[in-house]
Amino acid sequence: MKGSNGRTLVVSSPDYSFGSVFANFSFLYLIMVLSVIGFLLLYAVRYGFSRFSINYSTRIQILLNLAFFLPLLLVVLIILGIINSNYIRNQETSYISNTKNIAANFQAYLDEHVQKIRSKESMEQELETIARDAEIDINLFDTTGRLYSTTRKLMYESGHLSTYLSPRAFVRIAEEKENQVLLNESLGSKQFSTAYAGIKSFDGQRLMGILSVPYFYARPELDRQLLEVISSALNVFTALFLVFLGLSFFASNSITKPLRIMTQNIRRTRFDRLNQTIEWDSDDEIGTLVKEYNRMLTKLEESKLSLAQSEKQSAWREMAKQVAHDIKNPLTPMKLTLQQLQRTLPGTNPLTDRAVSRTLESLLVF
Repeated sequence: MKGSNGRTLVVSSPDYSFGSVFANFSFLYLIMVLSVIGFLLLYAVRYGFSRFSINYSTRIQILLNLAFFLPLLLVVLIILGIINSNYIRNQETSYISNTKNIAANFQAYLDEHVQKIRSKESMEQELETIARDAEIDINLFDTTGRLYSTTRKLMYESGHLSTYLSPRAFVRIAEEKENQVLLNESLGSKQFSTAYAGIKSFDGQRLMGILSVPYFYARPELDRQLLEVISSALNVFTALFLVFLGLSFFASNSITKPLRIMTQNIRRTRFDRLNQTIEWDSDDEIGTLVKEYNRMLTKLEESKLSLAQSEKQSAWREMAKQVAHDIKNPLTPMKLTLQQLQRTLPGTNPLTDRAVSRTLESLLVF
């Protein structure tokens, strides 16, 4: 863009890489997944878990994803904890080393001042130079623990900081003869660490003073490293989640396929036709279930044949009873007539009467 004075204005922006685009997508996708999970939990709590049913295929997908992502999440949390602890430990080591170097550089100036060779103002000027080059604040305490010189006088003059050395630092350096010590301290709600170093004479026999350097943790740098790890882990999570979502879908379908086939066959099971068995070659739990189903169909066919045979026999028995009844009904009047004839027949001839009586009795037997 050119202006009226002939100057050209160039507007530019950093290249937005694919990794950044995928990181934003991963973040939004994670929010969507968490929102869906939260909605399902609220629904289950509101209406009861009994109404919140999940089919077998969905359960398999959920369990497969949890079996992979829970250990991965645990690994990421452990990595974040290790990064945080290592960063703090490295910073503390750096604080001790830096303070030790500052004390070594300042040792000659303090020794000259103790021997009355260098004035206090000249010594303080050298102390200011070291503090300015290192971009830190430096405090110098005498051997009794009282503040002797500092590059941040206002903090002590305003009363925010005590002009006496920390008792713990004094005990460990002046009495226990430690060379350096790092202590956690606070100013109001602000937490920081202070490194203390004893400055001894060149012969190492006499303590000339105690140097203290306050350090504030470089939290933005630590947050940047943690953010990079979280962003990378989130990208990996999203990519693996999408991959495992498809894999778990196919896996659950392959596992539940024989169950769906059995469900369809059970629905089509009839007593009036031959039922088809299921073919399953694998000798696993599903194969055992399929074998039991096929065995049940075999027993069902046997029961059908037995029931059909029993029904045929029952039908023949009913038919025989009906025929016997139909035959017996016309003979009843004839029997009654023969009985009446037997009672009314005159007995003139005994031989004739016995012959007629036997004949009637033989007919009445039927």
